[in-house]
Amino acid sequence: MRLNNTEISNLTMPISFHFLGKARRWLSLFICASLSVLLCAVSNPVYADDWWHASWNKCRNITIANTGVTTLTNFPAYISLDYDSDMQADYDDIRFVNTSCDNNGSELDFEIESYNGTSADVWVEIDSLPVAGKTIAVYYGNASVTSGENVNGTWDSNHKGVWHLGENTGATNQDSTSHSNNGTPLRSPASILGKIGKALNFGIRDNTSVELGNDDSLKLNNYNNWTISLWVKPFDGFQNKNYPVMYTYGDYKASVGLGGDKSSLGDRNKIEVWRNDDSNIYSNTKLIVDTWNHVVVVRTPTKTFFYLNGGANGSEDTQASGHDDTGSFIGGYSGGQYSTGYTEGDLKGVIDEVRVSNVFRSADWIKQSYQLVQNQNTHVSIGDEVSNNLNGQLTGKLHVDNSFEAFISTSDNTQGTLIGSSSGQWWNLDSFSTNLDSGQDYYLHIKAIDVSGVAGFLGEFEITGTDHKFSNSLTNLSTNTTDWSVSTTGWSNYQPASGYGLNGVWPWITLSGVDANATWIWSSDNNADNINYFSTKISAPDSCSSNISKLNATGIKIGSGGSNTQINNTTEALAIHAAWLNAGSPASGLISGSTYNVVASGSSTVDRIDFGGSEHDFSGTLPYPGAGVSGDDFLVHASGKLSLPAGDYTIYVESDEGFSFVMDTVSGDTISFSKFGSSTSGASNELRYENPTGNSNTGGSFTLTQDSVFDIAAIFYERGSGDYLEISVANNIRSSAAPSGYEVLREGALNGKVKFGQCTSPSQIDHFQIIHDGNGLTCEAENVTINACTNAYNGTCTLSTDAVTLDFQAEAVTKSTVTFTGSTVVNLTQTTPFTGLTLGIINPSITPTNALVCKDGSSTSCDIDFTDAGFRFLNGSSGSSETITNQEAGTSFDIRLQAVKNTNGVCTGLFTGNNIVKLSQENVVPNVSGGLSFSVNGNNIAKHPSVSNTTLNFGSNSMADITAIYHDAGQIRLHADYNVGGISLTGSSNAFWVSPAELVVSAKQGSTPLSAATATATPTHKAGENFELTVSAYNSRGIITPNYSPGQIQFKLARTGPTLSASVNGNLTYAANSVLTTNVSPVFQNVTLSNFASGISSYSAAHYSEVGLLNLDVQDSSYGGEGITIPASAINIGRFIPHHFEQTIAANGSFLATCNTGTTFAYSGQKDEATDSIGAISYLTNPVLKITALNKQGNITQNYYQDSQGSANDFMKLSAADVSITAPTLDQVAIGVDGNKLSLTANMNTGTLSQNDLTVLPNVVALPKGILHYELSESDNFFYNRSANALVAPFTSDIDFSVSTIKDSDDVNVTTTDDASPTGVEIRFGRLVLKNSFGPETSNLPQPMQIEHFDGSNFIVSSNNNCINYDASNLTLTNKGLDPALTNKPEATGSFSAGKTRAIVLEATGAGKQGQIGVSYETFDWLKFDWNSNGAHIDNPSAVATFGIFRGNDRIIYQREVIN
Repeated sequence: MRLNNTEISNLTMPISFHFLGKARRWLSLFICASLSVLLCAVSNPVYADDWWHASWNKCRNITIANTGVTTLTNFPAYISLDYDSDMQADYDDIRFVNTSCDNNGSELDFEIESYNGTSADVWVEIDSLPVAGKTIAVYYGNASVTSGENVNGTWDSNHKGVWHLGENTGATNQDSTSHSNNGTPLRSPASILGKIGKALNFGIRDNTSVELGNDDSLKLNNYNNWTISLWVKPFDGFQNKNYPVMYTYGDYKASVGLGGDKSSLGDRNKIEVWRNDDSNIYSNTKLIVDTWNHVVVVRTPTKTFFYLNGGANGSEDTQASGHDDTGSFIGGYSGGQYSTGYTEGDLKGVIDEVRVSNVFRSADWIKQSYQLVQNQNTHVSIGDEVSNNLNGQLTGKLHVDNSFEAFISTSDNTQGTLIGSSSGQWWNLDSFSTNLDSGQDYYLHIKAIDVSGVAGFLGEFEITGTDHKFSNSLTNLSTNTTDWSVSTTGWSNYQPASGYGLNGVWPWITLSGVDANATWIWSSDNNADNINYFSTKISAPDSCSSNISKLNATGIKIGSGGSNTQINNTTEALAIHAAWLNAGSPASGLISGSTYNVVASGSSTVDRIDFGGSEHDFSGTLPYPGAGVSGDDFLVHASGKLSLPAGDYTIYVESDEGFSFVMDTVSGDTISFSKFGSSTSGASNELRYENPTGNSNTGGSFTLTQDSVFDIAAIFYERGSGDYLEISVANNIRSSAAPSGYEVLREGALNGKVKFGQCTSPSQIDHFQIIHDGNGLTCEAENVTINACTNAYNGTCTLSTDAVTLDFQAEAVTKSTVTFTGSTVVNLTQTTPFTGLTLGIINPSITPTNALVCKDGSSTSCDIDFTDAGFRFLNGSSGSSETITNQEAGTSFDIRLQAVKNTNGVCTGLFTGNNIVKLSQENVVPNVSGGLSFSVNGNNIAKHPSVSNTTLNFGSNSMADITAIYHDAGQIRLHADYNVGGISLTGSSNAFWVSPAELVVSAKQGSTPLSAATATATPTHKAGENFELTVSAYNSRGIITPNYSPGQIQFKLARTGPTLSASVNGNLTYAANSVLTTNVSPVFQNVTLSNFASGISSYSAAHYSEVGLLNLDVQDSSYGGEGITIPASAINIGRFIPHHFEQTIAANGSFLATCNTGTTFAYSGQKDEATDSIGAISYLTNPVLKITALNKQGNITQNYYQDSQGSANDFMKLSAADVSITAPTLDQVAIGVDGNKLSLTANMNTGTLSQNDLTVLPNVVALPKGILHYELSESDNFFYNRSANALVAPFTSDIDFSVSTIKDSDDVNVTTTDDASPTGVEIRFGRLVLKNSFGPETSNLPQPMQIEHFDGSNFIVSSNNNCINYDASNLTLTNKGLDPALTNKPEATGSFSAGKTRAIVLEATGAGKQGQIGVSYETFDWLKFDWNSNGAHIDNPSAVATFGIFRGNDRIIYQREVIN
C-alpha cells in the first residue's frame, strides 16, 4: 500500500477522493501484473560492474544494524527515507539494491506505505540481515520511470496478513500480502496519525472494528505456530479488560487483546490471550497508556510467549483459545455480537501496523522489528549522495555470421584486450561491456570469422556518459558503411566496409535486440571463407570530466571466523582492502579464501584525510566510515583525485599504526618525494610505514613545475590501542613535523590551491617559438619560422594540430597576420641596417600556456641584426635557395657560401679569390657543445662559438663551393664571419637536420646474441628472464652518433615461430612498464625507449613472455619532427624456451589387485602365477601428472606445443623419457612388526606424454596449450615384500609416486612437484593350509586345502578368495607307515572357492592297506609360512592322510602352530 501523507493533515477531505486515489494505485498494480512486462517494467541494458543501473543517476548507502545475535532472512525493514530533490515527487524512481552503491547488486522488493514532500515510509524486504548488519543502497534520479514497488513481494509467504491501517475513515483497509485479506471498517473507526503514517482509532465510539473476512489463510488452527504483532496506544482513563485488538476465526482461534484480572482495576491493560476454559493468560507487565506499545504474541503447540516493546514479557502453557465468532477482526469482535453502548468488548485506543504470520518469530526478529520503528535513527544510517560514475561504459549487442572476438585497443594497429566473444551461433544475440578511461581514445575491434557460405556482421553499441563518443559524434552506433572500416589481413590496411542490407535482409531473419536500421556489413566479398578485422574509433574529447570535491573513504574491520584475525603490517592491510573489493565489497563475511572475516565495513565521502577515535593535531577529525569500524584490527582507505598548481609542497603523514600514501600522476609532473621522518620506505611517489607502531610519522617534499593532477590513495590500519590518520600539507619545502606550518589535506586548503576530484585540462598550445639565424640582409627578405608547440620546451617542438591565427611583429609593429597549423614561415623585410630588431607575437587565437620561446630557448633572444653586407649559405652546388636541406650523417653534401652587399636594393657579389673566413658549426638540437666533427673541404671546423680560420675560394658572384660532412646527428647551423681591412661580414645558415644513416638493434644475454631463427637453433633464452635490448644510431661510416635523440621510434615485432593458427602472441617488455604484443603480420607501432645516451638506448630488463622466435624491425619514423625516417635491419631474437615446469596432479588414479571380486586385495609378496615376476598390484586407473610450462613470472607459455615432432613449429622439447618417477619402496602409512614402514617393490616403466587430457579417455580432448599430461605406464606393477615383518593385520595400501626429474632437451627443469597417491587396495599376509584327511582304505580320500590370512590376532579363512589356482601335480606324498605308491593323485586343477577346495583326491589304497601317508603342497612363495617356527616364511604346508585307522579324538592337535 502507498499513501500520500498530504492526506493525513487533510482528514476532512471527501472520502470519495481518497478512495479513488487508492483505487487508481491498486488498479495500476493489477494492470502491471496482468499486461506484458514491456508495458510496465524498465528495460535492463547491460550496465557497469560497479553501478546497479546506468539509468539511475544518484544513490545513497543505507546501513541497517542487527540488534540481535542471529541472521534474519526475508526481513521487512522499516526505513524512513528523506526526500531528495533528485527524486520524483511521488518517489516512483526509488529502487533498493542488496549491496552498497558502486557495487552492482540485485534489486530488493519494497512497499511505500506513505509519503509526503519531506519523507517516505518504506518497507524493504532484506534477503539476509547478518549479525554484523547490512548495507543496502537506494537508487534514484530517473525522471522517466514508473513505480518499482512490489507490495506483495515485500511480505513473504509466511505473512498471512499485513495491515498498515493508513486508509482514510471508512475506506477499505488493504492487506499488503498476496492473500488479499482486505478489511471492512464497522462503525467507522477513525483515521488519525499513527505510529507510522496513519492509524485507526477504535475508541471514538462503541463496537468499532475492522472485519477481515474468513479466508483460510487466517484460520490459524491450520498452523502449528503463529505470531501476531501490532502497535497499540491504549487511552488513559480506560482500564481495558477483555478488549480485543486482534481476533482470528476457526476451530482454533487466536484471540489477542488487552485485559487483566477483572476484580482489580490496577492489573488491567496487559496483553491477554483468551482460552476455552476462560483461564485467560497475560503478559507480565502492563502497557503504558497514551503511548505507543509494540505488542507481540507467539504461539507454539506447547507454549505461548508475550513480547512488549521488543523484550520478552512472560509465557504460559498453550491451550485452545475461546470465543465462537466466525470471521477475523481487528479492534473488536463481530459488530453484531454487542449492542450499541456495550463497552466490555471495545478497545479504547489506537491500533497500527498489524501483522499475522504462520511461523514462530524469534526474539531477535521481534526486537529488530521494534527497534527499527522506535529508534530508526540509531539503527539505520543513510549515507551521503553518490553520483553515477558510469561515464565511459561501452556495451555492445551483435550477431556475427559465424563467430567473433571483440577487443578494445588504444591503437588501431594493435589487436587490444579481449572483452567478449561469440556464443557459437550467429542467430544468438551476443553482448559485451567494458569500461573506458576518461581522456583515452580507443578503437573497438571486432575479429569476425566466416566458416562457410554467406558472412555478415550486425550490431549496435552504446557508451554511457559524455566522456567518449563514436566517430559519428554520438554515444550510440550501429553497424554501417560510414563509421566502420575493415581489413582482411589484420589490424591495418583498412578499407570501408561493404553493406548487404538492413536488419532483416535475406538470407538473415529480422533479429530482435539490434537496431532495425543497423546494416549487415563485411568486406567486399561476403561469400568467401575468411577472417575480417573491423574497426571503429571511440574518441575522448576531454581527459578531465570529474567535478566532485570529495574523496571516497572505506572502513573495514576483521574479526574471528577467518584463519587470520590480525592486521600485521601495511602490506597486509592493502591486501585485505584489495580482497574486499574483489569479493564485491561485502558488508560482512569471509574474503580472500576464508583468510579474513569482515565483521563490519562501510563507506563515505570526505573532504579531508583526518580520521580518528579522537582529535590528534588538527580539529575537525572525521569518524571512521562504517558502523562498527573501530577498536582493534581495522583499516581505513581513502582515494580520489588531487589537483595542485605549480609550486613547492610538503606532505606530512601521522598515523597509528602503519600507513601508505601514494600520488600517481594523471597529468603534469611525476612525484618523487624528498622524504624525512620515521620512514623512508615505499616507492619514490609513496610515503609509507610498514609496521605497527604509534610513531609512524613521515614527511616528503616535492616541486611541481606545472599544474598537475594526481590519483591519490591513503590507507592506515589499527592493531590496538590509539588510532588516527592525519595527512597535512604545506606550501613550501620543509623537513619539520606537523602541525606548525601545515594544514590538513582537505578541499580548499592552502588558500584554495588543494582541489579534490578536479582535473586541469592541458592547454592546446604550450608555447610559440620563433626561429631565425640571427642575421639578415637589407637586400633581401629574411625567413623567420614560427612554430606552435604542444610540448614543454626541451629543444624540440611537438607541432600543434590546431589551426591558430596570430600577428607577427617587428619592433612592436605588425608585419603580417598569419593563420597556420603547426608551423609557418614569414618573410621579414628590413631595407636599412638595424641592430637588435626585436621580433614578437601578439593576439594568438589560442592562448599558450607558457611564454614565447626564441631561437636559444629563452624569451629574450628574438632579436635579429640587419646589415647591408654579409654572408649567406646556399643549398647545393647550384641554385639560390638559402635553405640547406636535411642531410645524412657521415655522407658528404654540397653547399655554397656567398659574400654579398646591398647595391640599390639588390644583393651583389662582394669579392673573389681566396679569402680566409672564420667558420663554425652550432649544435641547435641537442643544444650541447660536444659531438662528432663537421668538415669543410676535408678540414674540421670548430663548434660554435669557437671558430676555425678556413681558406675558401670565392669565384664568380662571390660564391665559394664547399663539400661538407657532418659525422654526428642533430639539428645544426653554420656560421661565417669575416673582418678584414674594415670589411665586416657575418652570416648564418638555416637550422637543418642531419640524421643517422641507420639504427642498429641487438638482443644479447651477456655477450651472446640471441639470434636463433629456427625451432632447434641455439642459443636459447628462458621466457620472462631479462636480456639486454639495445638500439644504437650510426652514421654512414659505421660510427655511433652520440648526439642522436630520437623522434618517434617504432617497432615492428613479428612472431616467426610458432606460426600455427592456434599459437598465441606473446608480450615483449622493451622498456620500463612498456610492452609490445607480437603479431604474425605486424606493422610498425610507436614505442618509447629508455633515454638515449651517447647515441645508444639500452634496456637490460627486456623480457619476452612466450616460447618461440621473434623478428624485430626498428625505425625512427619522424626524426626531428621533419618526417625523416631512419631505417634499421630487422633481427631475429630467440629461441625462447620455458623458464621452468610446474608439476601437479591431474588424477591420482587407483590400484587394482589380482584378487578383485568384491574386495580388491593382494597378499604380501604376491606376483602373477604364470611368471612369478610381475607384481599382483597394478593400476585400475593410471595416475596422471599435469606438467605446465611457465615463464619466469609464473604465466603459462602456451606456445610450448608440438604440432608434429621435429616440424618448424615444434617448440615442445619434452618427451616421455624426460620424465623420471622415483620408484616407491615404502608404504606411506602401514607399519611392520618392527615398527618401521612396510617395504614394497615397484617395477616402473616409461609412461605416456600427451597434449590431450588423459583423464577423460577414451574421449579425445585437447589440453590448453602449454599444459601436458604424463600418464604412468600401464606396465607398472607392484608387490609388498613378504617377511616376518609383514605379519600384520590387513591394511589399505598407501603408495605415493614422486617426480625425480622433469627436464627437457633444452634443460628446462621442474621446480614444483606434487606426489600422486592412487586409491589403495587391501594388503593381507596370507598362507596356504593343508588339512589332515582320513577315511576307509576302500574309499578315495579328499585332501582339504584353504587360503588364510592374518587378521591381527589369528589366521582366518580368506572367504572371498576365488582367484588363486591349485594344481594336484604340486602335491607330494611321503611314507608315514603306508607306502604312497599304494595311492594315486588324479590330475586336478582349478580355483579356490571362498578360500577353500577339496578337489584334490587321494585314491583308495585298497582293502587291508591301512596307515598314514604324509602330504605336502608346493605353493607360491607368497603363501608359504614359517611352519618350522624358525622365523623364515619359506615352508610349504603339509598334512597327514589316514587310510582305515581310527584317527582319535577331534581335539587332538596333530600339528602345533606357533605365532610370534
